[in-house]
Amino acid sequence: MTNKRFRQTVRWLHVTVGVMLIFFIYSPLSDVGWYAVTVQVLAIPLVSLSGIVLRQQPKLSVWRRRRQ
Repeated sequence: MTNKRFRQTVRWLHVTVGVMLIFFIYSPLSDVGWYAVTVQVLAIPLVSLSGIVLRQQPKLSVWRRRRQ
């Protein structure tokens, strides 16, 4: 996977999960039990992790090149 494709994939993951968080905050879906648990357990850590990956992408690409 090229660096460009990797960055695009992580960016779309970040945007998609971010939209899920926006729906949770601004809609009545926060009252649905399974959706609230999904957001708390999956969405918030995924957004955090993908944000860190996007921020540290230059360092990660160097690390990935060294591993190969």
